[in-house]
Amino acid sequence: MASILTMACSTSSEPEGSLPEGAQLHLASASAADTRLTQTEDQTRPPSGDRGRTEAPVDQPGPVAAADADGGDEALDESADAELLFAVMLAEMALQSDDIHMALEAYLAASEKSRSTEVTEQAARLAAYADRWDVVDSSARRMLELEPESVEARLLLAAAEQRSGNKRASIDHLLDALERSDDRDATLREWQGAMERYQIPG
Repeated sequence: MASILTMACSTSSEPEGSLPEGAQLHLASASAADTRLTQTEDQTRPPSGDRGRTEAPVDQPGPVAAADADGGDEALDESADAELLFAVMLAEMALQSDDIHMALEAYLAASEKSRSTEVTEQAARLAAYADRWDVVDSSARRMLELEPESVEARLLLAAAEQRSGNKRASIDHLLDALERSDDRDATLREWQGAMERYQIPG
């Protein structure tokens, strides 16, 4: 999913009424995802001559039996992947329309359908732009469940606590992030950028 989720974390100013530049997503991979969805539909659509048939012949397995025979788990996985791709594409299209709230809801739905740290992080960052710090907190905690050593999750938790006025907890999360970081200077710069980007008071 990382190829679908390319976010530019810019701190430059933006025109009023539009999304912050840092929240813009590229849709270069959306057409590819749409193609995959179309292929999934084509594979599961019955031949044109069979569409009027209401029941399977006696000597052939019905839909459920066929799924079991061919691997029901694979069919379920394909269906889940299609739903996830649809949710991500919906989020990206919402961002293109400057509808950050719809994009957030779509990414939250995508996060629930996957175990992708990238999808959950994207939901957390969009929640920060939308000033939904309760969602930032819950998404960051889910990131930690998926990736216990995540520095990004700890920085998001630090930002959420700082925004809520819990400075002691914010410092604890920040120190925890620095302890796990391979580049503390870069992590500090990222933290300072987040404070400016999300307009969090010091």
